[in-house]
Amino acid sequence: MPSQSNNVGSVSESVQCKKSSILDTLRANFGTYTSDITHASQCLIDAERDVQRCDNEIQKLEADIVSLRNQQQKIYRRIDQYRSLLAPIRKLPPEVLGRIFRLICFENSVAVKIDCPAIHLSHVCAGWRDLALTTPSLWSRISIDLFQSLHDLSQVRSMLNTCLALSKPSPLFLHLTIIGETKVADSVLRSVVHHCARWAKVRLDIGASHFNKLSPIKGNLPLLHSLEVNDFRLFVPLDSPGSLDCFSPAPRLRAVALGKIYSPIDTRTLPWDQISDLKFHFFDDLGHVNDLLRLAVQARSVTLSHCIMKDPSSNITENFTHTLESLSVILHEIAPDPSRCFRVWTMPQLNRLHLSIRETDYFSRDLYTFAELPWFIRRSGCTITTLSLVNLRLSEVEVIALLQCLTSLTDLTIHEHRADKKNLSLTPTLLQKMTVDHRTTSSSRFLPHLNKVDFRIHFPFSTTNLVSMVHSRWILDDIDATEMGVDCLGVVKIQVLVRGDPPMDPLLRPLLAMKARGLQCMVSLDMLV
Repeated sequence: MPSQSNNVGSVSESVQCKKSSILDTLRANFGTYTSDITHASQCLIDAERDVQRCDNEIQKLEADIVSLRNQQQKIYRRIDQYRSLLAPIRKLPPEVLGRIFRLICFENSVAVKIDCPAIHLSHVCAGWRDLALTTPSLWSRISIDLFQSLHDLSQVRSMLNTCLALSKPSPLFLHLTIIGETKVADSVLRSVVHHCARWAKVRLDIGASHFNKLSPIKGNLPLLHSLEVNDFRLFVPLDSPGSLDCFSPAPRLRAVALGKIYSPIDTRTLPWDQISDLKFHFFDDLGHVNDLLRLAVQARSVTLSHCIMKDPSSNITENFTHTLESLSVILHEIAPDPSRCFRVWTMPQLNRLHLSIRETDYFSRDLYTFAELPWFIRRSGCTITTLSLVNLRLSEVEVIALLQCLTSLTDLTIHEHRADKKNLSLTPTLLQKMTVDHRTTSSSRFLPHLNKVDFRIHFPFSTTNLVSMVHSRWILDDIDATEMGVDCLGVVKIQVLVRGDPPMDPLLRPLLAMKARGLQCMVSLDMLV
């Protein structure tokens, strides 16, 4: 580098020395005649040589600059790597990152598309790939829907075998939808049956011919705790299995969900005496439901989803008694009236009742009634502590009549239907009825033990009544609460359904202000189209 500086300096001095003589020559002879051509030619050659020397030096310096810049980029790359080592995500232990991965990898599926989230994670970096490949639970949730899938055998087999291999020894969570006889269907069934000892939760929407291929699983289901069979009525009676015998014994089986079971199917072979959670989908015969409930003597939670309950026949006109503790009824659009059930059922142990209509369904109130429900509660003598009324479109009078029967209620959920334009249940009358008058004493308070409310309400609504109701039930002093005979309200969740511009209503702010004193209060806006 010093030699380059000297060369540049010598060139500069040479040019400087010749500058004055050139000016003198240019001015001689009145600037019209060059007397010493030979000397001028030599000076030109020397100057051009100096320019070339300068150009050579510039090229060397530019090469040095390029080299330095490359070295700089290398150092920048090292800096990025050091920063990566100090990145917040690298402070997470592998166990925590693995839990995050499990939240992302909810299911590996074959349907219209093949989607395997664990594979996507493994493409991020070598470390994530190693963690994904060594975390079996990321690969253990498998859904294969051959009703929608158009993928060939090699694609489905590759995905399924990868998940089955990498999920070992984790329990398997399977959902299979198989219609028709195909090579893909046979291959899928053979593969999953081979791993039946790892089945933990299984949902099967498959026909009778495929059920017959499940015989090897009988007696080899040590981990199975949840079973769903033909949830969506994809099959006609002739394509329904003759028996569910292959699922017994299953020592850990506790939850069973059954789609519409046609009469030829023998369900008695299921281990009914150990089932605690039972769901019925699309049943259309109350007598059939009661027969299965008689078998499920240990059932504590029962759900009737989209069941069409015909009028009770002569053999079930007497009351049917069961000791279940939680009942959920999701009404069906064809025959949504649940009074047929409440007319004959007696459930003395019932403490949680959930009644709902799907968000996408909207029924005329002429189609169903809950007039039998208060009689059912009184007849059962049950102590209901949790009640949920979702999208039922009940009038304030019906709701009040029902709530008056529930003196032990602690948790109340009422959701107005999104499709309605105004509130049918959560009216000022109901809110005023729920408001506690601190100046009076009464031995028969309305909902004296209420501790939690979850309301979904259309705007506009009576914010004053709502705030007053919450304020009146927020009694922090235990002695005052005991004297008044009312428990303190601790949890309030309000979801406001809004059309148009969201309101900036300050009247709900007092509820949020109470959070600082211990009230668990959540207020949210849900914009409707």
